Amino acid sequence: MMKDFKIIICLALLLIGGVGCKKFTLTAPDFNVEVTTLNYKVGDTVNFNCSGNADYVTFYSGEIGYNHDFINRTSSLGTPQLQFISFVQNANTIDSLQLKATNNLRSWDAEGISNANWTDITNRAILSTGKDSTPSGIVRLNDFAFNDSFVLAFRYSGFVGSAYPVASKWTIRGVTISNVLADSSNYTLATIGTCYWTGISTCDTSNWYLNQQANYIQTTRKATSVQWALTAPFKLNKVTPDVGVSIKTMGGATLTTYQYSYLKAGTYKVTFLAFNANSKEEKQVMRQFIINVSP
Repeated sequence: MMKDFKIIICLALLLIGGVGCKKFTLTAPDFNVEVTTLNYKVGDTVNFNCSGNADYVTFYSGEIGYNHDFINRTSSLGTPQLQFISFVQNANTIDSLQLKATNNLRSWDAEGISNANWTDITNRAILSTGKDSTPSGIVRLNDFAFNDSFVLAFRYSGFVGSAYPVASKWTIRGVTISNVLADSSNYTLATIGTCYWTGISTCDTSNWYLNQQANYIQTTRKATSVQWALTAPFKLNKVTPDVGVSIKTMGGATLTTYQYSYLKAGTYKVTFLAFNANSKEEKQVMRQFIINVSP
């Protein structure tokens, strides 16, 4: 009798253990999307009819910044460009400020400046001749696009002559470095507050006043002074990966329709990314359409 009881207990434990160890199998979502037509006009409502279900659904409209093809893209060759505004006081010489660039600055000190190969790009910009808030225009930097260590510099040379007893004083505001792609998407790489300026004087202790919180940098008036304001290094072909819009999350209502309107004519690759997930894995399905939008 005792022997039979032990056998029953063992069988029960095996059964319980088998149930407890049974693994939940994650499956790909059964999710589909349909549209009645692929052709629309600007402002029309596109009705995406959804069936099935998924834990999560992300929508990519195909517009700039929302293209699933570019979710892992971190660089793209475009037209890197610089813009800023300048103001000079006591403009006693037109060449007291120079705009320079390099791809091989190794150290942010006088020795590094001396050893770097600098390109003078002053003639690509419009500089103030005494008027405040003079826009530089677009300064193209295509010749520096193939390197990930572009450094911009403003070089100030103090000068005092018999007719100009006070040295010039320069104020720079609104610095923006960006990468503009062929589709007109514009990726801001740095602003004056995120250039991480370093001021270096190669003659004396006078230096640039780098007020990044107030969004301007300014020279110190002093004759015979040579002052450099250097940015951190930048990769000029950098872009931000595209993203999607979450339209369904875990526990949310089953998605039966999704509506979207395009405000510009064009051809758009629409992507619905549906996926089920747990703490260890993820399984997904993708539904895509080419939507044509006319004016």
